[in-house]
Amino acid sequence: MVRTMVVYESKWGTGAELVAKSIAEGIKEVSEMDVVPVDVKGLESNQIASFDSVLVGVTDGCFGPTGATKKFIAVIGKIGTKGQPTAVFDAYMKKEYGTLRKTEKRIAEKAPRLRLVTPWLSIRVDGLKGPIAEEEVLRCKEFGRKFAARIKALT
Repeated sequence: MVRTMVVYESKWGTGAELVAKSIAEGIKEVSEMDVVPVDVKGLESNQIASFDSVLVGVTDGCFGPTGATKKFIAVIGKIGTKGQPTAVFDAYMKKEYGTLRKTEKRIAEKAPRLRLVTPWLSIRVDGLKGPIAEEEVLRCKEFGRKFAARIKALT
């Protein structure tokens, strides 16, 4: 069974966690993958190697990923991943600052063995603690379904 980790950083509230859990639900609709949403702050480096694919969630740090996400990407690069498929998503409030492009660039530089397999997902959150509009939750689930379909096609 394919194991997928959906990493998120919830800096101000529950918005990023809801996005991650909604993506995980979408993945489970398409595949019998073992999907684990996990806050980047509680993640141990020895957990990373046990996953076959990873989705990296970013809190929009105004002009780039935050420190915890940068550290996570660096750890992935150091432990020697085995080419796991990956994708990137974020939750932003008022304006998207290019964080996703910068995160993908950081992955390419610091963890080049990860394979970006789908375009990113950017979700608008209304306020520091949410809520996320229902249509955005549906987009999260669709992103999860597309990621799972891509993984199935690769295996």
